[in-house]
Amino acid sequence: MTLGIAYGGAVGTVTYVDELRSECDIDQSPTGTDVPLTVIFGDAQGGPTDNVALDAGGVISINLTGFYSIQFKAQYGRSGAAGTSWIYFRTMVAFDGVNFIQPAGSTLTKITNSNEDQSITERALLELQQGWKLKVEIMRGSEGNDSGGLIATVPAEGTWMTSFSSEVTVQRVVWVPS
Repeated sequence: MTLGIAYGGAVGTVTYVDELRSECDIDQSPTGTDVPLTVIFGDAQGGPTDNVALDAGGVISINLTGFYSIQFKAQYGRSGAAGTSWIYFRTMVAFDGVNFIQPAGSTLTKITNSNEDQSITERALLELQQGWKLKVEIMRGSEGNDSGGLIATVPAEGTWMTSFSSEVTVQRVVWVPS
């Protein structure tokens, strides 16, 4: 996608360059309460010579400093459980490429229905540095029932695509003066 922009007398074009798109078609469930699970986004993509890479464990590596648009989607829920499940999501960043920290707040959803699916979409525009790593975690909080996780669903109709348990899209934002 390309946008023409004039800002403060500068005229140019903003282009979104696709760097990574991946989705996961399997269910993902934490192993208990208060145990975070790193969300996986499908098969590994890219490597150290690519601008952005994804490993099989769900960790995104930034190999080129720049502005990026990152979108994360997940479908989550539970079936057959009673009580209320507390499902938390958080984004983690390793500024040194090794030690992950949580730089912003968690997102909480309470699931009260014994057969319920919901979805979440988060999008951010960030300046990221070479060597940084990102990941998303999901956790069942001990405040609630030990049930729920990410759910992939294949529509019975047959011509529709899978509703993935998780998806990630990373686009590099490029400014070209005109």
